[in-house]
Amino acid sequence: MVLFILISFIVYKIIQAILLGVWNWLLEFLSNIITWISPYFLPISFCIVLIFILFLCLQYLTTPARKSTQTNSIPIMNSPSVIDQEAANFNRWYQLQQDRTLVLTKDMIEKMNEMLKSSRHRKEIYPSYQQILQKNGLGYVYFIKTPDGTTKIGSTGRDPFKRAMEVFGGVNTSYDVRVIHLIRTNSPKMTESSFHKYFSNKKFINKYNPDEESEFFHLKEEDWVWIKGQQYPESIRKTISY
Repeated sequence: MVLFILISFIVYKIIQAILLGVWNWLLEFLSNIITWISPYFLPISFCIVLIFILFLCLQYLTTPARKSTQTNSIPIMNSPSVIDQEAANFNRWYQLQQDRTLVLTKDMIEKMNEMLKSSRHRKEIYPSYQQILQKNGLGYVYFIKTPDGTTKIGSTGRDPFKRAMEVFGGVNTSYDVRVIHLIRTNSPKMTESSFHKYFSNKKFINKYNPDEESEFFHLKEEDWVWIKGQQYPESIRKTISY
């Protein structure tokens, strides 16, 4: 036990001597640095201050140029014409959300697709669909995906579901037929014609009879999104009334 205490005391003294030596060396080193720098303290301080002032001046001079660059790029995004167009699109979207007829028409689309998907439940769904139809009135342009992938753009002054069943009566509608969109309009033929004209470059052409009038079009997913978005040009909008 005495030996352990003696060894511990010796180790403590050695560590203390080492730390004291390091501390003395550090103090001497710092003292030498201060002694060396002291004659040059003022010039060094002056250089540091000068460099700082130059940095501030450069920052001040380059800031206006950066602001100018940003300002020049803003009108492209926020020009009056772009703002007006965005405002018009928003107003049109808001009006669509508040339109009771459009809400009822969306409900009709859901019911029609349910009935097309399941002939077994058709009799159960049809009464509720008919109630919506009576509230919404007659006169529609319909967009229906067909079994071959084309989209039929047609119109009817009657029940659009019955019209769809007339067109696709011999087809298993549960897999291949879907109502993409439905537009309520008091001028279904005019509205239908305006959409036919709009998509004329995508019209399906019967190779056996190229001159045949067709209501089928090669529309893509983005075309369906555009149709459902209802941001139509004036040539189409003016034909839609209810």
